[in-house]
Amino acid sequence: MKKAFYIIAAAFSIFMTFGLTSCHDSIFETIENEIALDKSGLRGSIGSIVEYGGWLYVTPMNKGVLYRKSATARSKGGWNKISAPKTPVAIALSGSTLYMLSVDWDEGSGDYEGYNVPTYFEYTSTDGTNWTYINNKYGYTEDSSNLPARYKNQHCSVTAGNGKSYSIPSSYSTSVITTPNGSQNLDEGYIFAITATYDTVIVGTTTGIYSYKIQSNGSLTDKSTHVGDLEKDASSTFTRDVPVVYVPNDSRTRSETDAVIYAYNSPLGSSGTQNEGLMAYFPGSGWNRDH
Repeated sequence: MKKAFYIIAAAFSIFMTFGLTSCHDSIFETIENEIALDKSGLRGSIGSIVEYGGWLYVTPMNKGVLYRKSATARSKGGWNKISAPKTPVAIALSGSTLYMLSVDWDEGSGDYEGYNVPTYFEYTSTDGTNWTYINNKYGYTEDSSNLPARYKNQHCSVTAGNGKSYSIPSSYSTSVITTPNGSQNLDEGYIFAITATYDTVIVGTTTGIYSYKIQSNGSLTDKSTHVGDLEKDASSTFTRDVPVVYVPNDSRTRSETDAVIYAYNSPLGSSGTQNEGLMAYFPGSGWNRDH
């Protein structure tokens, strides 16, 4: 059977279904009653968030650009466009080098004849603004097994500000997290990604975003949907897949309410694309789209 692969559907399927950048119609009713939803926020399928050289980098699948913002920023806004080759879909950090995966689109053949299919090109950067093609090109495969592992291991482990470490596999196929006190089943759908503050672990899952209190032995308790903001429930904002969550290093030594938290809100079907985008929690202002 012939299959159509358009730019949003293909990249979203690859990076979300196979966990490439993660370890795997009234969405905003409540938040819109409390905080005006920023219509100018960063939109598109956010494949990854990487912190490098004092900057945060995101890849919202806009052709020829990625965005970066100061990693210590504690208020909304401040993302700036950075020129990039082709259409960036994922970014990863390995040592002191940034790697970026970008796609171009060609007419397919065989089962894909007459439809657009992606070809992936890999680039590196040592300054975050200039990119060099490293002669790595990857064709499309349905299980994405031919793509570099570095993109599959983003957001799969974290060290909290108190020094305790937590991890999940590099594909969203489990609800179990490895803690300093052993394996623990969070019983909340599959876990896509984890991050942490000083005393909490925050997870993005197939059912939303949650925070857990870190106990003295490293185990996690007191699941909460009041992520960051203890007065407002984040479950009205994040109702389904949250494939990316990230707390910048500067905020990992802070309490949950004083930390900065970023999360990608995945669309819920074709009618949910208007709610897609990069969300952020800033102390004193609550969750909203960042721009």
